[in-house]
Amino acid sequence: NPKLVTKKSLTTGGETVTGLYVNSNRLAVIIESYRFSGSYAPNVKIAVLDITDKENIKVIKEINQNGYYNSSRMIGDTVYLLSNHHVRNNIERDKAETYVPCVDNAAISETNICVIEDFESPSYLVVSSVDMEKGEIIDNTAILGGAQNVYCNNENLFYTFTKHEKSETEGKVEYKNETTIVKLSLKNGIIQT
Repeated sequence: NPKLVTKKSLTTGGETVTGLYVNSNRLAVIIESYRFSGSYAPNVKIAVLDITDKENIKVIKEINQNGYYNSSRMIGDTVYLLSNHHVRNNIERDKAETYVPCVDNAAISETNICVIEDFESPSYLVVSSVDMEKGEIIDNTAILGGAQNVYCNNENLFYTFTKHEKSETEGKVEYKNETTIVKLSLKNGIIQT
């Protein structure tokens, strides 16, 4: 019969566990929240725990990432966390964090930002890779254009986004949807567009 060995509280009000990964003596818990840096904004957190001693579980690291939870994957010792971050209207030119997603409370570097041609929404797909053993961020990227569906294998991550067009000819309205598939390379936790 299963028995409860220990309890560990990782969430507070407004937070929900959306995923779990176990790798050897590490547990990654994906938590979605609507509180970040004291303001109302969606946020995803990955908590990496050492579960070697089941009666004394320790949090190694908690990493925050802007956006609504989209998906996550684990490949080997690496967890990939994906979120959709929508740019709000309160942009301040001298504060990158008002228009660039943050990971671990720092705006993603401009060298790690990509813009998809003809994007419709001011929304980013944010992808971070986290080393489960060390509890550290390996890499992150933000792609302006957002994402919908996600597929991942051991070497690549694919996602889609859809562009909606409306045209009117001689009083007849037509709607057209165009879906684009984007491929990201994943090698040893490094994310390449």
